[in-house]
Amino acid sequence: MHLKATLIVTLASLFTIYSLAQSNSVYKFGQITPQDFSINPPPTDSGANAIIIADVGSTDFEGNNNGDFTLIFKQYKRVLLKSRNAFDLATVKVPIYLGSSSHEELMDGFEASTYNLVDGKVVETKLDKAALIKEKYNRDMVIKKFTFPDLKEGCIIEYRYTIKSPYYSRLRSWYFQDKYPVIWSEYKVMIPPMFNYVVERKGVLPFTIDSFATKFKHYSIFLPGESYGPGQVFTVSGDAKFLMMAIKNVPAFKEESYTSSSSNYISSVKFQLHSIKYSDDHVVPVMKDWITTAKDLMQDESFGRDLFERNGWMEDELQKQIGNSTGLEKAKKIFEYFRDNFSCNNRDALYMDNILKKAFQTKAGNVAEINLLLTSALINNGFDAHPVILSTRDNGKVSNTMPILKQYNYVVSRLKIDSTYYLLDATVKKIGFGKLPDECYNDDGRIIDQMPYLISLSSDSLHESKMTNIIIVNDDKNRLTGSYIGNLGYYESLKLRDKLTKEKMDDYVRSLKKSFSNDVEISNVVIDSMNLYDEPVAINYDINLNWNDEDIIYFNPLFDQVLTKNPFVSTERRYPVEMPYVMDEIYNLNMEIPKGYMVEEMPKSTRVKLNETEGMFEYLLVKSTDNRIQMRCRLQLKKANYTPEDYETLRQFFAYVVKKESEQIVLKKIKQS
Repeated sequence: MHLKATLIVTLASLFTIYSLAQSNSVYKFGQITPQDFSINPPPTDSGANAIIIADVGSTDFEGNNNGDFTLIFKQYKRVLLKSRNAFDLATVKVPIYLGSSSHEELMDGFEASTYNLVDGKVVETKLDKAALIKEKYNRDMVIKKFTFPDLKEGCIIEYRYTIKSPYYSRLRSWYFQDKYPVIWSEYKVMIPPMFNYVVERKGVLPFTIDSFATKFKHYSIFLPGESYGPGQVFTVSGDAKFLMMAIKNVPAFKEESYTSSSSNYISSVKFQLHSIKYSDDHVVPVMKDWITTAKDLMQDESFGRDLFERNGWMEDELQKQIGNSTGLEKAKKIFEYFRDNFSCNNRDALYMDNILKKAFQTKAGNVAEINLLLTSALINNGFDAHPVILSTRDNGKVSNTMPILKQYNYVVSRLKIDSTYYLLDATVKKIGFGKLPDECYNDDGRIIDQMPYLISLSSDSLHESKMTNIIIVNDDKNRLTGSYIGNLGYYESLKLRDKLTKEKMDDYVRSLKKSFSNDVEISNVVIDSMNLYDEPVAINYDINLNWNDEDIIYFNPLFDQVLTKNPFVSTERRYPVEMPYVMDEIYNLNMEIPKGYMVEEMPKSTRVKLNETEGMFEYLLVKSTDNRIQMRCRLQLKKANYTPEDYETLRQFFAYVVKKESEQIVLKKIKQS
């Protein structure tokens, strides 16, 4: 937005000036000493393959010649590559926003060098600027990429650059944490008095410096004249806001199991332009409320503008699918048509790349195109349907209080029939009506309607149940034979359906056999309900146990259902545990003791609780009077999300489960008198 209409007078308000926080960074570009090659990582990351010695960034504003401001972003980075396993850091990618052809962000002041220590002396190899290449990323972004030369284990790489951007709504974020330890990470931002940004900090690490101050500044802006006439220079003056944040000795961010997205917890700071104050009487809001944002989305040609238009170009083809069906059956047929006939080419999209008609004609599109097409088809057939926007688990959590659309990356459809609501996603092959992939359960979604209220998508509300029954008997040839019946949970069933579209049945049967710890033959495999996508799958097959007449037999009564590894191995955890759903797994075994054998040793039964009410593990094993072994094992978690304070209890709980489930029954051959 240009300041031409409002910069008529010079702002000259006087305010109290606070002293600015000073940077503790002592690292200067090009000043590498032999001692830098022997820098050690923090004790918590003693085995790190690389050390980020310094990562220093800043954003400032300056007046430009177009009657506006330009953002000046600078980054300087120095890295010690201790091992070739960290050479991935030697290829750097810098995102550049395109905007319009005449206002593309400009990369300037680029320098990069590799330093090696040779005979006690620092030898520099400069990167030729011609090695900086440009790659297209998407319609809005390109990547400036370069790779350092003369890489050797123990070398130091260092680079710096400047980005000049006319898009002050895109004030760059900063990540203090990396997958490698960082000795010093620092970000400074100087914001002119008229710009108001919302600042969002994430992460659990304490800041070494987190300061705010003001500094009276003058910004000179040249306003071009009309029709090549003389221009004018205006001065904008006032208290600029200065923020400085830094963290010293930042530990490497380690990926843990059951973490939805590292972006939720990695230490970072992000900025969102809220409003621009041109004068006391003229404040322009940039961040709108949800009602206005939803209205704008529904008028956007890349989102909802055509949803309620009569789409005659799809009627004939849809009618063949619908036939004479009505009500819920009709809605299901419309959903199945899009699910079974359209291919999703991008599962990370809030907006359409093409208009609805083109996506329909090509039978392909991104997740927004296909599910908006589905929504439009439902509306055109008299149903109450609306789009819902959300952020998938790997995309990170969103702020529900602020309508920041760039946080969202997914669109589904919500259908209402009578008083029942259904959430639909036609981009997932073989998914059932009213089901969403588990990646969509990431706290909340937002319905885009006149009242854009939240829709709960908590993973705690998603229940996955599984039951396995094994019956084993002695046959007339003194062999142990039996049947395996496994009723899978819905999401495990969905994964199996997908797996069997890519894998031959023979290969799947071989993988089943490998899952058993004992020598087992599997035959007559039947998978029930494979084509009933609304229902979970059942797996049935026959088994034969081959124990070769050994004197001593060791076997695990859980067979293929053993939990062999604790998913929580770290001794501590700074962020929550986020499982995809609540779980309840039950295993039943009824087994005749092999003829000619007796039970020498058998694990004891046990039952433990997780935090009294949040879960339980049950392991019940008995030898009955009719020479049978009977077992019931149940693992139940009554919630999906656990706080860091719960982590140690959860880790110990699973450690106990793994240890208990590893125990074996010992059978001993009965000696004949």
